[in-house]
Amino acid sequence: MNLMNDTTDPVPEVPDHRLLRVIRRGSYGEVWLARCALDQARAVKVVRRAFFDDDRPYDREWEGILQYEPVSRRHGHLIPILHVGRNDAAGFFYYVMELADDAAGAGEAPPEAYQPHTLKGEIERCAPLPPKEIVGLITPLLEALAFLHAHGLVHRDIKPSNVLYLDGKPCLADPGLVAASDATMSLVGTLGYMPPEGPGRPAGDMYSLGIVLYELLTGHDRQSFPALPKPLAATDRDGRIAGLNQIILKACDNRPGRRYANAADCLADVRRVAGGRRPAYVRRARLQRLAITGAILLLAAWGWHRSEEAVPVAADTGQWDFVYSYTHAHATNALEHVVGRENVQPFTEWQRPPVTYWAPITNGAVAKLTYRFDFPKPTREVDLQAQCEAWNFEAEPGSEAKAKGAFAIVASVDGTNWVDLINRLEPEPVWGGLSSEVHSIDYQSRLPAELTGARQLWVQVRMLCEGVPADPGFYPVQHSRIEDSSANSAANEEFIVRARY
Repeated sequence: MNLMNDTTDPVPEVPDHRLLRVIRRGSYGEVWLARCALDQARAVKVVRRAFFDDDRPYDREWEGILQYEPVSRRHGHLIPILHVGRNDAAGFFYYVMELADDAAGAGEAPPEAYQPHTLKGEIERCAPLPPKEIVGLITPLLEALAFLHAHGLVHRDIKPSNVLYLDGKPCLADPGLVAASDATMSLVGTLGYMPPEGPGRPAGDMYSLGIVLYELLTGHDRQSFPALPKPLAATDRDGRIAGLNQIILKACDNRPGRRYANAADCLADVRRVAGGRRPAYVRRARLQRLAITGAILLLAAWGWHRSEEAVPVAADTGQWDFVYSYTHAHATNALEHVVGRENVQPFTEWQRPPVTYWAPITNGAVAKLTYRFDFPKPTREVDLQAQCEAWNFEAEPGSEAKAKGAFAIVASVDGTNWVDLINRLEPEPVWGGLSSEVHSIDYQSRLPAELTGARQLWVQVRMLCEGVPADPGFYPVQHSRIEDSSANSAANEEFIVRARY
């Protein structure tokens, strides 16, 4: 006899299976605890046609299961599908899966007490986890995801509750959202884990898995991304925390083209970090920066001169004692050294790819974004790279947008006495960039001597807007805006502070 069901809907009839109770509900149906004809415990997912607006998405989900079913039994870290069936008269299809371990871990639980053992429960109980345990957990999941990607499939809803333990092994579950990577799909997934552009491609799976990795590393909820716990870096004795954080930065980049292309690429970097090395993309970017530096020195030898406001990067001739950088305004570490935010906020343009940057939130008031860097010893040399872009649309021929922006970048050793690095606000605002064609001004240079010799460095970016309409889609002055989407471009390092003691 079936146990009481927590819904007024009739219990679905699934051949050779006795459905006992609902153990999970989703957007398209429910998962039942069941007993098969051999009296073995099973999980049965029932996907109902009534939960879809029309036949097309329902049929796509059916096609996805048909593609996933043979693949699911060929990898040890995918929840295997044992049988698939369809009951068009009753308006549903179903698939039978191995039942995940019980969360209590004491053998087979009675039906009324069973709860699946999920990664969500492990995170709530144990996170943050040490890097060695994270690598041991995330590696088989990446292997399973790489297997899916290699077969032209994407998961579309990776999150901790969709990682189930089967015979003690973590496995990707909820294959109801798995689909071919070239399919046209409706918007599905879970907010916070779903990539900005929506799921449906391998790079979207990588974003979701990166958020899971963030929760494992920090113990924070996904809604806290990209904030980092303050003690995290202090416990990083072998660089593996930093390495995992760099993997998160790449996996969760807002621009899909700059993420890992698939799980196999990410898996290679996880294995590098496990072996005490940097992720490959970090090493490539560093080598490219060194090559660019060499090219700059070569050009300098031929008599190139720096302009008044655009200063070329000086040669990096040795190891820095301190390096801080972020690649976009929503990077995991982008708020680590921010100590003041006045009239400024991150702003995202939902382009393809989206661009996120800092911008003023009102007209006529100077917005200030203040960073503070604390060093264990007085600095003897500090290098800064900071970018701003400003437009004066009043000067744009034929432009109907009359907004304009101006900015300054200043620095201090005490947060009180500021030294101008670039100041286009005083004594009078200089609206726009260098010219109507060039809007970006990068400060890329060693800081003057008066800003070294101390154990602190304060950097403040000031921005001023006029004429911006309500609910704008674009701000005429911005800090840390990079439109170069090439994966290894040195320009993708938006804000960098380096120091030697």
